[in-house]
Amino acid sequence: QVYLLRYPIIYGFTEFGKNSSYDRMIAPQYYDILVKEPLKMLKANLEAGGCGCIPIIHPTFNSAMQFFAFFNEKDGPGLYLMTKDIQGYYKVMITEVMREKIQIKFEHFAPIRFNEGYALPYDVVIRVFKGYAWYDAADIYKEWALKQWWAKSEYKLINRPTWLSNISLRIHGMSYDESGSRIANYTVLSSTSKAIRELFPYTNVMFTWVGWEKCGAVTCWSDLLPPFEGEASLKRAIDRFHEYGIYVVPWSGTANHMSTKEEVYQKKLFKAHIHDIYGNPVHRGWSKENMYYALMDIGSSIWRSFLVNQTLVLINSLGFDAVYYDSTPLQDSPNYAPTDEHDIGGGDYMIKGYFKLFSTLRDSVKRDVPIITEVKNEFLIPYIHGYTNAVS
Repeated sequence: QVYLLRYPIIYGFTEFGKNSSYDRMIAPQYYDILVKEPLKMLKANLEAGGCGCIPIIHPTFNSAMQFFAFFNEKDGPGLYLMTKDIQGYYKVMITEVMREKIQIKFEHFAPIRFNEGYALPYDVVIRVFKGYAWYDAADIYKEWALKQWWAKSEYKLINRPTWLSNISLRIHGMSYDESGSRIANYTVLSSTSKAIRELFPYTNVMFTWVGWEKCGAVTCWSDLLPPFEGEASLKRAIDRFHEYGIYVVPWSGTANHMSTKEEVYQKKLFKAHIHDIYGNPVHRGWSKENMYYALMDIGSSIWRSFLVNQTLVLINSLGFDAVYYDSTPLQDSPNYAPTDEHDIGGGDYMIKGYFKLFSTLRDSVKRDVPIITEVKNEFLIPYIHGYTNAVS
């Protein structure tokens, strides 16, 4: 049974031009990166205890697109690599240092279908190009991407709220931190709305709010309700912002993490916990308060239903002005737990799970509200109205 295919593996690069100090790498990783002297950087990262690598996990919030390239700003020669995947299969494109040289490898995760062979369902492209800047490589990808389904007009979202397009200032506020310590209670935080409006009388303002959730900032994600100070208190605070024409967005919750300490996880949601190929539950954390967060399977209808029901309370009952999911889309690992909802192992069920989540929310909210994520990904273009680093 094939569960992982590494192809291609290319090794031996030390420079891309006559003078390696002009070597550059472009990668659509997280907020997109331009790396100066990539071999030197990878070596330094390895010596400092890092992986000595740049992994591009696609399609996730780690990668907006599915290509990367190397070039030399002085001489122009470049190496360009991409996949032509229009379905959204899980894959990792890795650049790493190996024995003092650059190695490039693509890892393709196959769905486990016993007694069946596996062939890549998309093409891999390796080519040289002439370019002196990052956009020379990006233009190659752009020519292909603009012809794909997510870039066509019939897939574009309609009725994007005008206020989101007109936002020119985002202010971030916190009520309670990760330990539950008070920074500013709901009344105090919402009272800043008057001062904000006086300081910026003609500015369209979006206030992103974290720490209103039941355990304080980030700690119980993604089990957010009831609010720390109760629903009535939170609704009054949101209404106060609205009095001054300020839009309020809940900077809270992800579509892929769940605290294993929460009762709803232990009773029901554990069924959607991702497992690795050895049968171990996969965890992911980013602070001492939540190092044992479960990585959740967005392909699971149980998990999506939980997210939808909670989000509808935030929008339809409490009055927040946008649907927001942090770290989305993300799935750090294929799911090898037995399920009859999708393929086991690799596949395109992750991105299709997000399609189902956002489509359901679009059909369910009482009023026209935007759907916002933290960062961008090409497959979500027809499903979301924006991402926070575009309105920051």
